[in-house]
Amino acid sequence: MRDYRLTEAKVDNDRPPRYYCARYTTNGYHYVQKCNPDPHRNSGVTRQMMLDLLDFLKKGHWIDKQTRLVSITLQVRSNNGGMRSVTRFMFELTQMAAVLPSFDMEAMVDDPESSSKMRVYMLMALGLTAYFIMLEVVEFAQSGLSEYLSNVWNVLDWANFLLFFQVFANLIEVDILANRDRERLIWPTDGTPGDCGSVICNQFGFFDIWEIMHTARTAKLFMSVCVCIQLLKIIKFTNVLIPKMSLMTSVLSKGKVRLRG
Repeated sequence: MRDYRLTEAKVDNDRPPRYYCARYTTNGYHYVQKCNPDPHRNSGVTRQMMLDLLDFLKKGHWIDKQTRLVSITLQVRSNNGGMRSVTRFMFELTQMAAVLPSFDMEAMVDDPESSSKMRVYMLMALGLTAYFIMLEVVEFAQSGLSEYLSNVWNVLDWANFLLFFQVFANLIEVDILANRDRERLIWPTDGTPGDCGSVICNQFGFFDIWEIMHTARTAKLFMSVCVCIQLLKIIKFTNVLIPKMSLMTSVLSKGKVRLRG
């Protein structure tokens, strides 16, 4: 059987998609692939193939009394939106025959143009952060250690700087992982065997992008904390520049004891 990756239509190879196809495997080495005979409409061939897969799994007792976990992973990519997402569904089967469902969703931008813009914004943010660090060093030299650390806002500034460098490192790692995965998925055009990291990827074509998704989620987590700190600083500046804006924080500070109750 000819390898599908030699004629696969993707967003980066400019090949026009002519058929709606699907494939499945039960062991990672052998796979079944079928396509609609009419490329202009969905005739239900692929849907019937998925039903045949489920029937095959049922006959093989895929889920029985010894099953403890069923995991379903859906990797989706939007070529128009330049987004990639992963949805995971997990069903845990307990000894009392109960089912505990859970799910997890991750998404990230997967567009070359957006990625290049992100690199530019990262460098701009790095330059501004270096400038603010220099200002903090000057303030530290003028005020001294005890007076400088007694101001909570100075401590928040350094916490924000450290979080930014963590986000910067995570985004750099995301870019490195994206380039690595892109090189792994390139199949040699001369027909020689390629290697994209695992047997199921080489034989079947499924490439699990858990590593880059996990790194992107970590970057977004630290970035959200940075944004929260920046919002606190914005409230501080608006209280000084616009005295009427300080009414809200004054009320909250006076009533914080009762709010805790």
